[in-house]
Amino acid sequence: MDDDLNRVGGHCPRCGTEYRPGFAECADCHVPLLPGPTPAQGPVKQPAGEDQPAPVGDLAVVGSWPWQESWLLAGRLRSDGIDARVEPDDYSGAYGTLLHRSFDIVVPRDRLEEARRIAARYATA
Repeated sequence: MDDDLNRVGGHCPRCGTEYRPGFAECADCHVPLLPGPTPAQGPVKQPAGEDQPAPVGDLAVVGSWPWQESWLLAGRLRSDGIDARVEPDDYSGAYGTLLHRSFDIVVPRDRLEEARRIAARYATA
């Protein structure tokens, strides 16, 4: 019985937190969980170059936009069937700087090119 309570259903690819079966999203990072326990090397996150998205497990950054535009564009991507998130989603520390700060839109890596095509239609340069 204790084995069932301690069984790992998934882990966050960003922070490495492990979750019991039944959870689909990290409570802190708000990204989809990957199946199974955290790999031995831990979560994968590399800094982004100017032309390279930042890999985060099986997620990738489409691009960065101001706060309001990033939320609108993420909503557009979700309405087109792409699981899109805004990072960071907690902007409480950015009070007064929302117009000058960029927020990343994160999508599953296998949908990155499609998300970039959609973003190019709607996002302002």
